[in-house]
Amino acid sequence: MQCFRIILYLHASLYNRKKPYKDMNDLFCKINRIQRIAFFSLLFLLYCLSGLNAQQITCNEKSTRDLTTVQDIAAFHPDLFNTYWTVEGQEYEIRFWGDTIEIEVKEGFTMWRNKKYSGHIEINYKACVMDEGQPNDRLSDLNCFWMAQDPLYPGDLFKRQEWRAGIFDHYYTLKQYYMGYGGNYNTTTRFRKYDGDFEAFRANKTRPAILTEYTDKEHLLKPNHWYDIRIVCEGKQIKYYTDGELIVDYTDEAPYTSGYFGFRTTKARVRVTEFNVKQF
Repeated sequence: MQCFRIILYLHASLYNRKKPYKDMNDLFCKINRIQRIAFFSLLFLLYCLSGLNAQQITCNEKSTRDLTTVQDIAAFHPDLFNTYWTVEGQEYEIRFWGDTIEIEVKEGFTMWRNKKYSGHIEINYKACVMDEGQPNDRLSDLNCFWMAQDPLYPGDLFKRQEWRAGIFDHYYTLKQYYMGYGGNYNTTTRFRKYDGDFEAFRANKTRPAILTEYTDKEHLLKPNHWYDIRIVCEGKQIKYYTDGELIVDYTDEAPYTSGYFGFRTTKARVRVTEFNVKQF
C-alpha cells in the first residue's frame, strides 16, 4: 500500500496537481491513455525493484546464517576447514557440499578438531557410511576419539601428527576414549579407554580393555544411514548415544577431563554434518 501512495504523489507532482489523487480510481479517471501506459511502466518497475530487494535480503540472510553455522560450529567449508581441523592420513579425498563433508579414504584417516575441550562437554554430529558400489565404499568403521592427549607432549597433540599419519597402531600412544562403531568389517562395536602405553602394545600387542561391546545386527552399521551421534562427558560419566539410544554408559574413576576430538575411519567413504560441541 505504501508503494501505491508513493505512485499517487509522484504522478500528482509530475503533472503539477495542487492535491494528490484520493485513490487509484480517482487517478484512472483523470489520466489519458499515454499517462496510463507510463503509470503501468512505473508500477512494474517499482514491483521489480521491490522483488529484487527482497530476494537480496533473503539471500544475504541465508548466506550469513550458513557462514555463522559453518564458522562457529562445523567449519566444513573449504575456506575454513584447515583453520578448524587437522588431518592425519595418507591416501584420502575430501569433498564439501554446503555444511557436509565427505571423506573417501583408502587407508587409515583421522580428522582432529583443532580446539582442546575440557570439563562437562557434549559432542553432537550426524554421520553416514556410504555403500553405493563405488570403488572405496566399504560398510565399516564409523569411529572417533575424544578427550585425546599425548602424554609425551601434554601441551601439543599435534607434535607427532606426521609420525601418526593415520596409522592406527600409532594412536595407542595417546590417552583418550575410543569408539569403534561397526569395526572389523562391521562385525563389532567397541568402546575402549586408551592409556597411552605404546610400549606394551609394541612389545606384546597388548590393547586397552574392551569396556563395552556389541556384535548384534542392531548395533552394527546400516548402509547409507544417517546416524545421530551424541557423546557426553560429565565428571566420571562417559556416555555415547546413537539415534537417541544410550549404548555406552561408563563410570570412569579416573576420567580424562580435557583433550581433543577426532573422527576416525579407514578404507571407507563417510559423510559428516552438523558437528557441534557444547561446553557447560
